[in-house]
Amino acid sequence: MFPDKIIYIEKENGGLSSARNVGIRQATKDYIAFVDSDDYLKQGYVEVLENAVNNNTVDVVMFGYETFPNGTVTVPIFKEGIIRSKEELFDGVKTVNKHNDFCFSWRLLIKRNFLNKVKVMFDEQTKIGEDYLFNSQVLLEASNILVLKIYSLFQIFQTSNEENINFSSRLTRAWQIHRFPHHFPTAQEQILHFYLQKTLFLYTVSLCTESVLRRLWKRLRR
Repeated sequence: MFPDKIIYIEKENGGLSSARNVGIRQATKDYIAFVDSDDYLKQGYVEVLENAVNNNTVDVVMFGYETFPNGTVTVPIFKEGIIRSKEELFDGVKTVNKHNDFCFSWRLLIKRNFLNKVKVMFDEQTKIGEDYLFNSQVLLEASNILVLKIYSLFQIFQTSNEENINFSSRLTRAWQIHRFPHHFPTAQEQILHFYLQKTLFLYTVSLCTESVLRRLWKRLRR
């Protein structure tokens, strides 16, 4: 079905990050998006995002989502429209995790040339929180981001309460970040300190190797 539009790739099971990286390397079109097995794209998803990038020159598009069957709606916490700097992205934002803005890569449509230029890929050694690491690098590298307060085109399956409880218990065991100083002189370092201290990044850090953290730290300080 649709052989001119769909490419099937068979590979050894290497996990989510490995599969996504293969997709990124094999992609040939202008933009890249991600869809998980528990996601549902509603009619108009492609058309709306296509119109958005055709009418705006941006590296990344961020949008919202709706959970089913309970119908909970989540939209980006960032201001709607085009954002042209890291400082502008976080202007007036108290917590970037309140609306899960950094947690899910399927909330982003990313320009392929930009992604190849900045050489951001999913870390295949990080099994939990890999989206957070990837999104953090992509959003901080982007020269311009289009934020859309739409949610009705993308649906995800709502996890059970038991899964949420397990997630919370793991979160409480996350590392506390003590190695970073409390004062950062530059705006970019203030942003880094902001989400390191205030968001789910604490959980991601607890499951990353030191080498992963060092690479992310170097990239964000550039």
